Amino acid sequence: MKSFKKFVRFFLGIPVTILAFVFIGKVFFDNRNVIVNSLLTLNPLLFLLGLLFFAIFFMIKSFVWIEILKKRGYVPPKRSTIYLYSISEVKRYIPGSIFAFIGRANSLSEHIPGKETLKSIGIEAILLVLSALVLCIPAAFFPFHKAQQQGFSVPGYLAAALIVLGIVAVTFVYLKFKRIVLSYLDSFLLFVLAWFFYALGCFFIAISITYIYPFNITFILSFFVLSWLSGYLLFITPMGLGIREVIATASLSFFLPVPIASTIAILTRVGMVLGEILYLAVTYIFHKLKINSRILRLNPCLLI
Repeated sequence: MKSFKKFVRFFLGIPVTILAFVFIGKVFFDNRNVIVNSLLTLNPLLFLLGLLFFAIFFMIKSFVWIEILKKRGYVPPKRSTIYLYSISEVKRYIPGSIFAFIGRANSLSEHIPGKETLKSIGIEAILLVLSALVLCIPAAFFPFHKAQQQGFSVPGYLAAALIVLGIVAVTFVYLKFKRIVLSYLDSFLLFVLAWFFYALGCFFIAISITYIYPFNITFILSFFVLSWLSGYLLFITPMGLGIREVIATASLSFFLPVPIASTIAILTRVGMVLGEILYLAVTYIFHKLKINSRILRLNPCLLI
C-alpha cells in the first residue's frame, strides 16, 4: 500500500506540476514585456525584507519542533537539533519521497525513538494545518466582500446557511483536534505567529515589484497562506510545487493583473527558498560555534 501511494505521488505529482508550470509559463510568455518591466523595477530592500520574514518563519517552525519534543518528554541538544531539523526540511523538495521524515527520525535516533519522532511529526503537521486555517479566515469571507463591491446583495437565507455551515465546520475541527490543540496550545499559537511572518514575507516580495491597495492587504495576506495550505494538502507534488503558484496567481488576480500576479507567485516561491537557505546558513554557523563563543555567552539559551 505504501509503495502504491509513493508510486501515485511520484508519477501523478510530476505531470500535475508540469501542467501547472505550463500554465504559468504561458502567462509569462504572453506578457513577457510587462513582467520584465516589473522585475527591472524591483525594490531590493523590500525584497530582502521579504527574505528576512521567511527566515523568521522557518526559525519559529524549528523552535516549535523543539517545544513539541519537550512536551513529549524529550530534550535533545537544541543547537544540533535545530540544525538537523533544517537540513531534513530541505529534503522535502525531492519529488515523491519521504526523505524529510526519514532524515529527521535518523538525526534524532540517539536521543528519541523513531516512532516517537514520527508521532511528533504528525502532531507538528496537524498544528501547522490548523494554525494556517486561522489565517485563512479572511479569505473565506472574501466572496461576500467581492459581491458587495460588485453591487450584489447576498440573500439572507444563503448568508445564514453559510454561517451555520462555518460554525459546524469549526465545531467539528475543534472537537476532532481539541486534545492536541489544548495540549500544545503554546506551539499552536507560535505557528499562528509563524504564518503571519510567512504572509508578510510574501507581501513584501509582492510590493517590491508592484503597488498593492492598502485595503486589500488583509485578504492578500490570507490568500498567501491559503495557497501554501492548498499545496501542502495536495501532497502529490513536492512542496505543492506548481499547485501553490496556480492558486496564488488565481487569488491575486482579483487584485492585480494576471501577469503581475503570476510573477509574484513565482517570486514568492523563490523568496521562500532563499529565506530557508538563509536560515539554514544561520543554523549551520551556530551549530559550528564553540561552547565558549562570545555569541553563545551572550545568549545562554543557545547552549542547551
